[in-house]
Amino acid sequence: MIKVFLPFLALVGVAGLVMGMSSSEIELDLSIDSDDLTSGVVTLNARVENKGSEPFVFLPWNTPFDSRIAGRFLQVYEVGSGEQMEYLGLVMKRVAPTAADYLTVKPGESGEAQLDLTKTYRFCADKTYFVGYDLSRLDPKSAGEENIVSTTFKASKGMAACE
Repeated sequence: MIKVFLPFLALVGVAGLVMGMSSSEIELDLSIDSDDLTSGVVTLNARVENKGSEPFVFLPWNTPFDSRIAGRFLQVYEVGSGEQMEYLGLVMKRVAPTAADYLTVKPGESGEAQLDLTKTYRFCADKTYFVGYDLSRLDPKSAGEENIVSTTFKASKGMAACE
């Protein structure tokens, strides 16, 4: 299940595209929904805020704001072992994006999305996990900087036991 809540995001024509801003102007926060964890579901909450003075336009594909998880774009590790978790979801090849595929966050505004990670990763009860995303994939101007936005969580007892 993927929920995207971006009511203020506008679609723009190609002429209006501004492909990213410095990471100091774009803030991305990730968290895991603790209420869902108790029922065995790992829901990643993502929030992007535009602290700049210009609109931030981005292609949501392979970001936490995609309408579906269609490839490995998150860093998911089991903290104790450092083992990278196997991605079990779809891998899709897409046609070239059109202007309608882009989203805009206006200055001073923010957008939120939720992704159900239990459909694409296997989490084991009582283990702690790291989930990270490289901000430069959302904001190309931050490329070359250390911009991994992350969160950690402990899987609930309601999840499968693993060896």
